[in-house]
Order: sequence, then structure tokens, then C-alpha cells
Amino acid sequence: MTKTILLIAAALVSIPANAQANGTGSVEVSYADLDLTSAAGQTVLIKRLKDASGKVCGNDFRGSQLERSQARQCRNTLNRVAQSRAQVVIAMRNSDASLAAR
Repeated sequence: MTKTILLIAAALVSIPANAQANGTGSVEVSYADLDLTSAAGQTVLIKRLKDASGKVCGNDFRGSQLERSQARQCRNTLNRVAQSRAQVVIAMRNSDASLAAR
């Protein structure tokens, strides 16, 4: 099983022009090195996902007001999706760990 979460903005929200120009419409976030049964590992995964949403969507301090708003909306949407995906992965890891302990 691949130990990455793929964030793709195109299917979720309109990608700001600066993200399209940079070709950063998607990014993979690895969690292979993390212990997702620990709070510390979960925190690192969430931070990585937030950082990835910034790479995919761009920032909101450059460009026109519309571009900044689109970047912010894109990041917010991806962060919600990423949180949801992270919770699934974390639950699977916790389930695997509890089964292994039996």
C-alpha cells in the first residue's frame, strides 16, 4: 500500500492562476516515516498536508484580490479534504495497531 495522500485541486475547486502557471495542481504527501498511532505523528501529518495545500493553491499575499481570494478558498477546501483523508488513514493505522496487539 502506498503511504502517501494525494491532494488534487483541479477536481475540488478552481485553481488560482499562479498555481496553474507553476504546474502545481497536485502534490503527494508521504506519511511512511510517521507513527500515526501517536499524537506527534498525527500532528506532523496535518502540518505536511497544510504545507502541501499551500503548494497546490499558492498563497494569498500576491496577485489581485480575486487571485488571493481564490488561493485562500482553494487552501481552505483542500485543508478540509486533507483533514478528512488524514482521519481515515489515522483510523486505519490505529485499527491495524490494535489488531496487531491481539
